[in-house]
Amino acid sequence: MTPIQIAALEQFLANNGFLYDDYDEETGAVIYSVSRGDWTMQIAYGDECYYCLYNDVTEDADCAEITHLSDLMVKFDRLAKTHWHAA
Repeated sequence: MTPIQIAALEQFLANNGFLYDDYDEETGAVIYSVSRGDWTMQIAYGDECYYCLYNDVTEDADCAEITHLSDLMVKFDRLAKTHWHAA
């Protein structure tokens, strides 16, 4: 991701309650997460950027590379509207 994309991602994380979670020394990725109800979303960024969405009850996971921040924002917005409305 370009520096401007990283800045936009960091602003997205701050605006949506993501908190610093970990630093992966092996990949050089900084990991942020947010949890609501049964769901946890993690964002890892460094040389590459990924998100993982976990259902803490069923242990299902959906992980993918972030290629466009807008796609991540749409996924987060849909999740917030359908799963986190009561949180």
